[in-house]
Amino acid sequence: MRFTVSITILKENSLVLTMFNSLTSLFKQLIDGSDLSKTNALSPNMAIACLLCEVSGADHLIDEKEESTKRSLLMKLLELNEQESEQLLAQAKEKTQDATSLYDFTSQLRELTQETRYNLIKSMWEVAYADGQIDPLEDAVIRKTAELLYVDHSDFIRAKLQSQ
Repeated sequence: MRFTVSITILKENSLVLTMFNSLTSLFKQLIDGSDLSKTNALSPNMAIACLLCEVSGADHLIDEKEESTKRSLLMKLLELNEQESEQLLAQAKEKTQDATSLYDFTSQLRELTQETRYNLIKSMWEVAYADGQIDPLEDAVIRKTAELLYVDHSDFIRAKLQSQ
């Protein structure tokens, strides 16, 4: 099966050309039978860092207490040193700006144990509480993440209460 398109019109608009090239590449991968799910896969550590960034950025306010909490939680949860934690957070902030939904991150964490998922939700609550108040948008991000990770509602509430 071949895909042919007249490129004369596309050459005038580089954005359209870039999109065309991406679609062409996607079609080639589909025809070749490539596993597209592996193409944009994030490491679990990156996905966790991204989710913590999503919570802290949900209220559109940058708070140093939340930033500090994210760093210390990553060091504790992922057994990273301070420099590794800083690098991971810097990369995660970039990834969250390009993300279309929380599913981009939660889909990479389905293999985690239930206990690890619970600890992630609890950590997200700790980030949200770091500035002394829970914004409704922060609550919504954590709630949606818990749903996407199949964390029981009772565990969601328990994590929230333990983080206060």
